Amino acid sequence: MDFRRLRKLPKRNVRTKVDDNETKHIEELSQTELKSTESKCVLIDPGRRDIMFCTKETSTVEHRETFIYTKNHHSGRSKHFRILRKSAQSAIVKEAEATISGTESESVNLEKFTRYVKTRATVSSTLYDYYENEFQNPIEVYFPGSSFEFRVDEKRNI
Repeated sequence: MDFRRLRKLPKRNVRTKVDDNETKHIEELSQTELKSTESKCVLIDPGRRDIMFCTKETSTVEHRETFIYTKNHHSGRSKHFRILRKSAQSAIVKEAEATISGTESESVNLEKFTRYVKTRATVSSTLYDYYENEFQNPIEVYFPGSSFEFRVDEKRNI
């Protein structure tokens, strides 16, 4: 057996291209542009082991203002919301998802695919009724009858 082929190859360093017209490096800013950004900056250190390490510009040694987002934070939040999502599901939705996952959806075999389409048609109304709540207006879902108003656009800005 050739073990050299089983070895994982190193990943290529792929960098995203940033339009130079949009973003200027801090060293390229003029003095007036630097003054206009004063106390509006957050410094991010990409070389640290954390996913994100941010320091506020006004932070001092005595009074540190930092935000650290680690891999453990990310996986903890993901796990927390996955548990919440599963606990919020009713038995009918769990049964419908189990039924549809038991059929093969990507088959070339016509009989298997027909079986999947029929199964999907029987449970689609149940799943639609459950998952349509995710696309409702956040004000109606989280603050019913409240006068608190905010709007979330496509980029998730409030």
